[in-house]
Amino acid sequence: MAHNQMVDHHRTRRPTTDLEGVEIPEEAEAEQRVLVQEVQSHLKAALECLSEDHRQVLVLRFLLEKSGREVGEIMNRKEVTIRGLQMRALQALRREI
Repeated sequence: MAHNQMVDHHRTRRPTTDLEGVEIPEEAEAEQRVLVQEVQSHLKAALECLSEDHRQVLVLRFLLEKSGREVGEIMNRKEVTIRGLQMRALQALRREI
């Protein structure tokens, strides 16, 4: 019983560490950068396998963050057509990845 009370006492008095000033080691940052570059490279290769329309709609919508209406104006198509094209482009990209 005394043993359990001592264990409980020590558990409640565990030292805590403030993590606010702790920096991530540079190795982790370098590793993260390499992983991001690999993903970007893989995505770029997959995008290059798509048709020009599919690639253009995905770049405009997701990389340049244009609205469906804006993409329609740029590509000289109706917004509803752009939504369908975007859906088919995403499906094609998933197949490539």
